[in-house]
Amino acid sequence: MRMLDLLSIAVFEHGPWTWLVLAAGLISAFLAPILPLITGFARSKKVPASLAWALPVLTLLVAVGIGAWGVYQVSEARSAPPGEAQMLVAQNTAAILLSGWLAATLASGAFLLIGLAGALPAPIRPGPEGKIDLLGVGGSVLGGFVGWLIAAGAIALTVGIGNLRDVGPALPVCALLAVVTGLAVLFSAIRIDKEDVEHRGRMAALRVFVGVSGFLALTLAGGAWQLLGMIEAFQAVATAASDMKQTLLAGGISIAAYATWIGGSLALVPLFAGIGACIPGLRNLQTSSAVGLVLATLLFVVTVVAWFAMATLSVLPFQIMMAG
Repeated sequence: MRMLDLLSIAVFEHGPWTWLVLAAGLISAFLAPILPLITGFARSKKVPASLAWALPVLTLLVAVGIGAWGVYQVSEARSAPPGEAQMLVAQNTAAILLSGWLAATLASGAFLLIGLAGALPAPIRPGPEGKIDLLGVGGSVLGGFVGWLIAAGAIALTVGIGNLRDVGPALPVCALLAVVTGLAVLFSAIRIDKEDVEHRGRMAALRVFVGVSGFLALTLAGGAWQLLGMIEAFQAVATAASDMKQTLLAGGISIAAYATWIGGSLALVPLFAGIGACIPGLRNLQTSSAVGLVLATLLFVVTVVAWFAMATLSVLPFQIMMAG
């Protein structure tokens, strides 16, 4: 199913469920990148750039809330008359999957824009006595290369070369995102100035911030493709004979899981690039950077937990239908 078709269905057929996710996602995509741009160009140490992650995290939490309510409605629908029950199950399952797909897609885009925005100020507006940071560039290139090696090996071993055709555009899209986010980390590590040399904690925090933003963008991109596969599996199950539903569902979930694994594996590229770029600045961590690190860790954990909750909620309606 095409992305535009899905968006049309989400907006016009499941409006009350998905408009809130769409609004939250669009707001986060437009507003969240502004904070790292402002703090980067102003060279502010008081406001951590990772605070921008709160908006896409909110989008995911909204989708989790909708998913939980939808699963409850699917469970309750089993006690309704057969015709009405089938309609309620179909409507709520579609709303769960479409809301999750919208949230994962928009949050992925927001994290991508946040990472790109965080990478821009360092080379464009360096502080006094700015110069090329060979250690940072070398570390990001080496880290990104290691990330590519691990990702390629993980995909080959778990997904298999023969199954790559089944995931459709997920592999090239995620690979392109890995290139873009890896280059963003490299871009953020090109220049260093006198102030960053003296207080390397800020520089290290910035580069990790760009790398982790890319990691989250790619992880959620893989998750969006997973939910797309779940939507196709739901359509197949809804129209299939009863003796074929289990087989079609298992095959659809398996292919959807491949997309998740591809996105998660390629997410190691910007993450390792960010780690490699920040190694020269791990000493002299300032208090403001430590506060930002705590906030970033908290938001990172909430993002991962929200995604796992959303993925779990997308599977529960199928289990309820099979049990019923």
